[in-house]
Amino acid sequence: MTDIPKILKTVQDIQASLAVLPEIQTHLAKLTDAVNALHGHDTIDVSTATHLFKDVSGSFVLPNVSPTVDSIESTDEGINDVKTKASKDKSEKIQNVLKKESQMNSAESADKTKKKLTLSERKKLKKLKKKQITSQLSPGESSSNELDVKSTPEMQLPVTQDQQPKNVAPSRVAARPLPRLHMNRMNIAQTGNDNGDRLGVRYNRGQSHQSIGYNNQREMLSDNWQQVISTFEEMKLKSEILRGIHALGYDNPTPIQQRATVAILSRRDAVIQIPRLEERTITYIAALLQQIETRDKSCQAIIIVHSKDLCYAIQDLINVVGQYMQFSCLVCTGGVPMREDVEKLRNEGQQIIVGTPGRLIGLMLDRKFDFNRVKTIIIEDSCIMFNSNFRTQAFDIIYQLPKSAQRVLMTTATTFTLADIKNKITKNTIIVLNDVHMSDGLQLYYAVVEKDDQKLNSLCEIYKEVNIQKSVIFCDNSERVDWLADKLATLFENITVYSMHSLTRQSERHEIVKSFWKSEVALIVTTDCFSSVLAFHPVDYSVHFDLPYKKEEYHDRLCCCGAYGSPGVAINILVKGQLHDLKVLERYYRLQSQELLGNH
Repeated sequence: MTDIPKILKTVQDIQASLAVLPEIQTHLAKLTDAVNALHGHDTIDVSTATHLFKDVSGSFVLPNVSPTVDSIESTDEGINDVKTKASKDKSEKIQNVLKKESQMNSAESADKTKKKLTLSERKKLKKLKKKQITSQLSPGESSSNELDVKSTPEMQLPVTQDQQPKNVAPSRVAARPLPRLHMNRMNIAQTGNDNGDRLGVRYNRGQSHQSIGYNNQREMLSDNWQQVISTFEEMKLKSEILRGIHALGYDNPTPIQQRATVAILSRRDAVIQIPRLEERTITYIAALLQQIETRDKSCQAIIIVHSKDLCYAIQDLINVVGQYMQFSCLVCTGGVPMREDVEKLRNEGQQIIVGTPGRLIGLMLDRKFDFNRVKTIIIEDSCIMFNSNFRTQAFDIIYQLPKSAQRVLMTTATTFTLADIKNKITKNTIIVLNDVHMSDGLQLYYAVVEKDDQKLNSLCEIYKEVNIQKSVIFCDNSERVDWLADKLATLFENITVYSMHSLTRQSERHEIVKSFWKSEVALIVTTDCFSSVLAFHPVDYSVHFDLPYKKEEYHDRLCCCGAYGSPGVAINILVKGQLHDLKVLERYYRLQSQELLGNH
């Protein structure tokens, strides 16, 4: 009975601790809320931190519990651990907040001191920093600021057209070496140089595989078609087609047309090499119009072309040759809504389609039109088509069209790639090759000047000495085209000057080319993008104000002034350092040019 008072005291202590537990729980909840609030803030000031911990700062006292009861003792220890842990977290958070605030205050004070510096003091500081940097570098090196300005052109601010001096030509793009081709674009005979001219010897047609540097034997195209018909009448073409061809001024076919036209009319797959664009286009247009059934309004022939402008030029030539026939022809290229092409194909019916690979693939994949009745597929300038990004698209178009359709690859040159593709498409193929070299009828000259600014004076001297009625001038970028066209328009008031480049609108390009062909005395300043279009009607003179970056572009430029049997003159205006690049092109195409005397 003596233990009863102790038991009563223990019960009272337990009741007092149980009464404190709700208060502990509320304090813990407030503490967790404050910690979470601090955790969500990257930076916080002292006032916010004190506001968050205001409710938690109060303390409470636990009653003295008798140590005789083990359960009560364990409960007291757990509560004390929670309190100590919470207080530590609170102190750490407050210290972090104070530290960040002090850093911000120091940064603001530093900015204020900087602002107080005058302009002269800032200049002195910059000079001191430059002296320290240059003293650390070796004598042959320059400061980092100088390196940023001089050695890295991308860091320099571009000069706008308004800031450019009016009497100075816009600068050329940074000079790049002419790239070596892995395919022979032209029929280049062996030069026989003792020093092993890689450009002229390695990729020659007709050599064995040991001499061209290939470990495995690769097939080259060889002529296998000998049938010749000397007149268009003997080819049994329709009278309407004959009238259209005679309207163009062709009374008799050229030697290559005497074989190529008959090869296409045989309805067999063929690879035909005709370098001149107009001559090549008339060859397959006459055969296509002969095979078309005018009563059938479905699509019967597709011409795949790598250039938009070339598509419209081919359409114009088709309309001239077939002007006395009843047929329809549609151009399908990018830049025109596809729904317009679909409506014309469905409602009107187009028997011949001239298009670029991207638009033709779009029409086929969306199944918006039926191409199951196509009889003939023409790939224009296939040596470019299959050696560019259009290769996969051209294959997709060929494989999705009927297998029974005739496939004709028109090309300017014979390449290893073209021979491999011929085997992929078909094995029983007619091959008609051209024997005329591009230098036949072509005269090449060059003029050398000291600086690029002197090219305009040299060009004016050439036009004064030579009676040039119609010519094409090639530049390497759009800025130089516009600048040179403006200068020539002011210098030669009696000559109409046209300019055309990639930034010119599509509708304007077609009209510019048409008006240039119709005018008797005119010149056009353009880039290499339009050399293939201008080659339809070659002029007497072409002036290369800038050399091309690719060897293929030089071939297309020369075709604008004749070549391959047609008379023409090509003039290159060079700076002294570019003479080597011209010699590289001449070795590649096996040409020879002469210097213009009296031109400085």
